Amino acid sequence: MIASKTTKLREKFVIASQVAKTGILAFLCVVLLGLGQAVFAQGGVALYSGTFDLPHYSHREIAERVAKEFELEKLFILVNPVSEHKTGISPLEDREAWVDTLFENTAHSAVEVQNSSLKLAFDEDDVSGVLRKIESTHKGKKIYQIMGMDSFERYLKVENPYRPDNFNLVVFSRFTRSKSKRRKRETIFRAFQKKHSEVHVHRISISSKQQKRSSRRIKRQLKRILEDTSLEVLAAYLSQCKQGFEKGNSE
Repeated sequence: MIASKTTKLREKFVIASQVAKTGILAFLCVVLLGLGQAVFAQGGVALYSGTFDLPHYSHREIAERVAKEFELEKLFILVNPVSEHKTGISPLEDREAWVDTLFENTAHSAVEVQNSSLKLAFDEDDVSGVLRKIESTHKGKKIYQIMGMDSFERYLKVENPYRPDNFNLVVFSRFTRSKSKRRKRETIFRAFQKKHSEVHVHRISISSKQQKRSSRRIKRQLKRILEDTSLEVLAAYLSQCKQGFEKGNSE
């Protein structure tokens, strides 16, 4: 009688152990699956578009900084053909050539300039088309859109903009000592985050005012020079200047 009860208890213990092992294995599978999905979602892809008229070193610094900070697989630089809020912008071909030159020696391998398929997507459906294209070709990845504070304020006024899954905004705001401007920015960010809690907003401060001023000044000077001479003559002169600088540095 006692032996029979002992046998039944042993059988129940064996069954309970098997159930426990099965539960533990199931739990481990879920954990590993979650880790696998997290690893798969790591990296991400970013879009940095704009008129880039004129492009300056802060543009490159922004791209390299974001690519490094978020460990991006790819960061696409796209020159917008037109601008709804700027007038008198330089020809698209010139701006594309300037951007190519600016990012020619970028420090981060993830940066890619003027992807042809994304340019076609932009022609078909503006930035929304580009985001859809990125989402379809990089499934499961986080998608970042990089913009300045001015662009972010315009973005807030767009009705139902397209937002992919795992969508993130990276907003670069210019450095300011003005407390009122800082409070205004904080109010804007809080209001957006409250309304669109599914969108992660990463804020990074950068001071590019001096470089932008220099770019505008150079652009005005070039415009005056080109009124008196041809682009070919100017190019030849700049080439001579470059050779002189290189010779001076080597001596």
